[in-house]
Amino acid sequence: MSFAVPTDSAFNPAAASSEESRAATPPQLIERYLEKCEGIHGVKAAKRASSYLVKGSASPMESLLSMLLCLPPSLGGFGLPRPELNCPIETNEGSVAMRRCDLCWPDQQFALEYDSDTFHSDASKLHLDSSRRSALEKAGVHVVSVTKNQVFDRGQLFNLATIASKRLGKRLSRASFNFAQKQDEIYQAVFE
Repeated sequence: MSFAVPTDSAFNPAAASSEESRAATPPQLIERYLEKCEGIHGVKAAKRASSYLVKGSASPMESLLSMLLCLPPSLGGFGLPRPELNCPIETNEGSVAMRRCDLCWPDQQFALEYDSDTFHSDASKLHLDSSRRSALEKAGVHVVSVTKNQVFDRGQLFNLATIASKRLGKRLSRASFNFAQKQDEIYQAVFE
């Protein structure tokens, strides 16, 4: 089972050669497509799964992090409120008036920033990331960095979910079902 979201070219062959074909497909387009697939095996499950999609992701890891944090505990997630992905925040810092946060809960002034190994590892990028986070903090948004290791390590992800839940004013659920088993299932589905 894969949670990768296809590009627009999967739904619109004319977009295959355009710049926009690299962008993630909006959840609404996926839902419209699924409506057209009524009666095909697996469509009901796909529709249920599509109800958990969050628009605005700029990377598969942003989508994955959002999913792991926000799916209901009965599905192996932590049940946190859905964030706004790549949410613009006004900073009025120098020449850059707006900054985008990977996962943001603007009403709680809280954001998670995924720092990929690819885009955040050299010295110049680390400097830009630090300046960006400082500008967001100055604008009143508390920012927590997230790495690949934190997403893939369940203990570290639990710690991250605990931090986020406190900032969001939401208790993590202590449900009676087997949360560890559900997490096993979602990790196996995602990381196979």
